[in-house]
Amino acid sequence: LFDEQLQNLDRYGAVILAGQECVSGDQVQLLLDYVRRGGTLVLTGNTGQFNEWREKRRVNPFLPARTEGKGQIVYIPQIQPGASSQATARMSPPQWVLPKNHREIYDAIAQGLPKGLSLTTEAPLTTVAELLMRPETHETLVHFVNFDREHPLAPFKATVRKQYAGGVKSVSFFSPDADDPAPLTFEDSGDRVTFIVPSMRIYSMIVIEQESPDK
Repeated sequence: LFDEQLQNLDRYGAVILAGQECVSGDQVQLLLDYVRRGGTLVLTGNTGQFNEWREKRRVNPFLPARTEGKGQIVYIPQIQPGASSQATARMSPPQWVLPKNHREIYDAIAQGLPKGLSLTTEAPLTTVAELLMRPETHETLVHFVNFDREHPLAPFKATVRKQYAGGVKSVSFFSPDADDPAPLTFEDSGDRVTFIVPSMRIYSMIVIEQESPDK
């Protein structure tokens, strides 16, 4: 997070500070105000233990984990490295692994979000996803990238929280493996839409189109 982003924290469902030991008094206040308005702040390790001059605080203003106003502070004491440390700062491929307690971290974030995660899938952990919005056309785009170069992705289930009011008109699958987009069968239930992402090699994109509320 940069200082300019701290002025507009309400756009984020959760803010994660992983071992951010030095936090200024002004930054503490902005973060606590965000929590009181309904945000979720996730901390790890010694986050907030020092001020901006690296002077140790007598009391960490973020601890203990608690409900604060309309939001909450979630604390994860330690991130357990998934690989042994190395002598150089440059990370090599063997270091590109999830922490040993990645499930604990995931659960803490997911359970701390008032509206839940925007996207959940049954894809393997070698899959990366990004969700983007096109407000002018009421479309939600979900990009999937498969980082397992040896194995294509088998079809998997995905559920997306609807980003706009109105029902879902269509869900389409785009992939460089196919010449034309493919319409997908979907289930529109409450504030979620669920569908099966077809098999893909490296990349695919899902486009979810919702009805405009004035139609």
